[in-house]
Amino acid sequence: MELVGPIGWTKIDTETNTDLVPPMFVNRHTIKGDHDHSAFVFAAKSDSMEINPQADEDQGAECRWVTQAELDELLATDSKMRKEIHRYASEALRVVQART
Repeated sequence: MELVGPIGWTKIDTETNTDLVPPMFVNRHTIKGDHDHSAFVFAAKSDSMEINPQADEDQGAECRWVTQAELDELLATDSKMRKEIHRYASEALRVVQART
């Protein structure tokens, strides 16, 4: 897997500095009551189709690779597809396609 930076970003390392890939999006969302999380959302590309959620709480998550058309269809037909997830995934597809 390789992280992909936003369009317009270029990695420029020097002898004294290593650039880190910046997130595509940063958000804050409520977990429960007054418990909030901040999220840094990255885009990545992979040579493998394998998906392995790491955290225990992610083991029940539905994860799959989709095209933009399939993503749009999920937004229109699946109530679990939140608008912000569609926006993040659409931008990730756009950025990865632009860099390949």
